[in-house]
Amino acid sequence: MNAFQHLRLDPKSNLPLAAQLSQQITWMIASGAIVEGDRLPPVRELAKDLGIHMHTVRAAYQILETSGLVTIRQGRGTRVLSFDYLKQVQETSKLPTFTFGVLIPGYNPFYTPFLRGIEEVAEARPALLFIGHTQNDSRRARRYLDQMAAKNVDGLIIASKREVNGDRESGHIPIVYADIPDAPGPAVVLDSEAAGFKATRHLIEHGHKRIGLITCPIEWPNVRQVYTGYQQALDSAGLAHEAEIMMTVPEFSIEAGYQAAVRLLESAPQLKAIYAVNDLLAIGVMKAIQERGLRVPEDVAVAGYNDIEMAALVDPPLTTVAVSAYDMGVQAMKMLERLMDGESVEAEVLTLRAELIVRRSCGCSEGRNYVS
Repeated sequence: MNAFQHLRLDPKSNLPLAAQLSQQITWMIASGAIVEGDRLPPVRELAKDLGIHMHTVRAAYQILETSGLVTIRQGRGTRVLSFDYLKQVQETSKLPTFTFGVLIPGYNPFYTPFLRGIEEVAEARPALLFIGHTQNDSRRARRYLDQMAAKNVDGLIIASKREVNGDRESGHIPIVYADIPDAPGPAVVLDSEAAGFKATRHLIEHGHKRIGLITCPIEWPNVRQVYTGYQQALDSAGLAHEAEIMMTVPEFSIEAGYQAAVRLLESAPQLKAIYAVNDLLAIGVMKAIQERGLRVPEDVAVAGYNDIEMAALVDPPLTTVAVSAYDMGVQAMKMLERLMDGESVEAEVLTLRAELIVRRSCGCSEGRNYVS
């Protein structure tokens, strides 16, 4: 589909036609609808298609060239350059747009209260929220960042994966990170190492000597911390690390947990305890156990991490480690507001506590449901 067919100009607008045209083409470049090396339509052709004067198109192209988005060569046409996030941020107006963006890795139940916390804090501001779902894809995340820059947002909250390069951080858009252990401040992080330790130690306290692990890639910083806590709990009890009872999955989902548990129970049928680094994974594990005709926790104990709403509703209720995604959203938005208001919070990193929530899936007695 020809991207330029979506261009629309309004001669009644107070914004000059050349500015309207340049802004729309800027957005197309930021969105990846036209990419580096693409040729913009000849001036005469685009002017005819839009029903405007050639000088207007030429003026719009010159605005784009000044912004570093295109290069104009006599006889060779107008070619698109790579979108320079930093240059775009530096050249846009510093007047508030009353917009801000949030990047999350997926539509995971964990992020529902996180977004609610952000929105509740932001209600006091006359601001519009843009949400970008990166799907743990760095290219998709970069595109969202470029789009946010093109829209001149007043600030950004980036959750879970650190998807920006160093030069992006030196721009003028305030950024707060959330759930990214190695991110620079300002940031709000979770004590995921303690979460991995507490859940694994609790399973050990039930007498389990071999505890299977179902995890997303440990290269992900927020997952690596959970894995470190798992290892520390094994070490503190003098238990071995067994690579053969660890399964890695590509995403946080019930299906991923289910498939991993099927493989794990086939390769280690004597396994009596499994820890999953996410509640959705743990719920999938429970499904796989029950489909084999086994019982949770009598035959296999299970524990998770996050304490999503569903964790208390499955049968048996899931023992997990709670971290407040809602509080993470609240604190991240408060930090971002301070940045957008010109305050300095660059070195601040707030760590939210992890608390063990004991339910029946670990083997605790009926009705024993407490926080430790």
